[in-house]
Amino acid sequence: MRCKRDKVTITLPRSMTQPEVAVDIETLTQRYWECMFSRMVMVGHAPQELVDFIGYNPVVELRDDISAEDLIADVLEHIDDYQPLVDRNRATAESLGSWKVRMKWLMEELNKRYM
Repeated sequence: MRCKRDKVTITLPRSMTQPEVAVDIETLTQRYWECMFSRMVMVGHAPQELVDFIGYNPVVELRDDISAEDLIADVLEHIDDYQPLVDRNRATAESLGSWKVRMKWLMEELNKRYM
């Protein structure tokens, strides 16, 4: 259960956390939608599939120039600066996060590639 004080979550695709299982496959999971609906600041990595589908990156990406711990501390210290992203993510999830919308997009993508 999510606490009201929770503000930041780590979101990483399995290709980064368990590469021996996922190999090179990086895909959008339900967890990203849940975080967007929950108004969380996501820190980690967005699958390209998510970026392509919604048209922007909803995740504060990990970087080589700062440790994950320091990035999370920085996000928490400046949490108000992320409110526009949180609001955009929530609105995007509300308009695009339903299975009906997502399956229509997926079928169109499959038809473009394989038909």
